[in-house]
Amino acid sequence: MSIRDLPIPTVGEEPLKRIGEIAVYFSLLEHLLGASVRSLLGTEPEIGKIVAAKLSRKELVELFEVLYSRQALGKKQRRELRKLKTQVENVSKDRNKILHSVWSKSGSSDDLVTRKRLTRNWPPSFDIQTVSTSDLEKIRDAIAEAIRSLLSMMWYLVDSVDASDSDGNSS
Repeated sequence: MSIRDLPIPTVGEEPLKRIGEIAVYFSLLEHLLGASVRSLLGTEPEIGKIVAAKLSRKELVELFEVLYSRQALGKKQRRELRKLKTQVENVSKDRNKILHSVWSKSGSSDDLVTRKRLTRNWPPSFDIQTVSTSDLEKIRDAIAEAIRSLLSMMWYLVDSVDASDSDGNSS
């Protein structure tokens, strides 16, 4: 028997598709967070890229929070900022569980998969969970909602600047 003969665990097409969507959506969320920080820094684009690239996701969210808070925000915008921070924190945990796990088919159903991940605790143990396609869709949808929240918040700033410009005020 050669290494080429060893079986590789498989998962159904739909769960695999959802895992891929989670990866792609989260990548977009991280990209948009970085782009938002670069924009809010108000500096040369290259400087913004350097700053955003050197930060962890948690640091990026914290910097976004500080920079966004510097704007003239009402209660609604502060509430949206808290909501976004919680959303990103939650979907980050879910994304890590999904992308840092080993997957296999769970029984005969194409809809169910088993996620296995070695924990960082001492002594190490396995975190094992059966996950359905609909569970994965909920995570994907939560990431999409975080993306929408971020875009909405940045759009608010663009609208605010446009409104003050049309009133003859400079920002």
